[in-house]
Amino acid sequence: MNNLAPPRHTLTAVCGVDVALAPGMVGMHNLMLEVKAIENVGAALDLVNEREMPLAMSFGRDTNDAMTSFYVCTPSGFAIEYGTRRYSSWKLLSEGGF
Repeated sequence: MNNLAPPRHTLTAVCGVDVALAPGMVGMHNLMLEVKAIENVGAALDLVNEREMPLAMSFGRDTNDAMTSFYVCTPSGFAIEYGTRRYSSWKLLSEGGF
């Protein structure tokens, strides 16, 4: 085992959707890929734009977790969030949250 590897975790969130509020919405909404540096996010966004792939949400920062990311649409109908954050959410949770 590589002692220099960062800690890893997996998060799955499941919720019900009120069909009156989101008609036709079924299945997965998005999955997140987190990378180490903002430069990786920029390079990926450049590739998405060069290939004219549709964005579900443009480049920005989430207010709830400080994730700087973008969401790209997939042919299967869900989005991939590709981003980075300034801190590890795992560390934050282990220290008692915000």
